[in-house]
Amino acid sequence: MMSQDNSILCALDIKDNNIKNVSVKDAKIKKRGVIKHIKIVNAELSYSLHRCPQCGMNTLVKNGKRTTNARLASFNGIEYHLVLKKQRFLCRNCGSTCGAHSDLLIKNHTMTKQIKNRIFSMA
Repeated sequence: MMSQDNSILCALDIKDNNIKNVSVKDAKIKKRGVIKHIKIVNAELSYSLHRCPQCGMNTLVKNGKRTTNARLASFNGIEYHLVLKKQRFLCRNCGSTCGAHSDLLIKNHTMTKQIKNRIFSMA
């Protein structure tokens, strides 16, 4: 299973080692009256985090996952969407929460750095 995950990630040019449990499925979306065939990539982003970024105490516990939707670069005219479940953490000392993050994603955006780089190269 792990080698299949790695081959999918390599094909999609995703280099983050913390992204696991990757699967790809076909989907249809209707946008502006046009039906598009896309690929949905489902994955999870998780890693160990022990110290709270707010208070610095060693009191973090896992606190569920948050789903993020992002667009990946298209290949061979097929659009790819990433549905990423990111690990959330809760500090038992100060009560603050934080989440796992990846260099692949731009904070608070629905596009990845792949898309951003492709746009800049085309401009």
